[in-house]
Amino acid sequence: MEQKELDRIEEIILFRKMSKGDTAAFDFFFDKVSNRVYGYLLKMTKNEAIAGELLQSVFIELWDQRKNFDTVMYPRAFLLKIVSQKLYPVVLEILKKKYHRA
Repeated sequence: MEQKELDRIEEIILFRKMSKGDTAAFDFFFDKVSNRVYGYLLKMTKNEAIAGELLQSVFIELWDQRKNFDTVMYPRAFLLKIVSQKLYPVVLEILKKKYHRA
């Protein structure tokens, strides 16, 4: 079995544990993926403070949606959906400000 598939299975198990309120599983998942998520948010916003706030918002939303984790088969895709939902309006606002100044 490929490493990607093993990682996905591990993340499915973590999501199942999180769905039952397991904060240790949440902390482990956060430690595993938060640097990559932050890097992506920073790349898209070009602002450390905004990226940090978005990261926090993403993981709060992830925890709030834990009841839905029993059916999640692709945890990273689920996370990416939340990232996109949080990031899109912020990037749109950044672009509006940028072009209104020009």
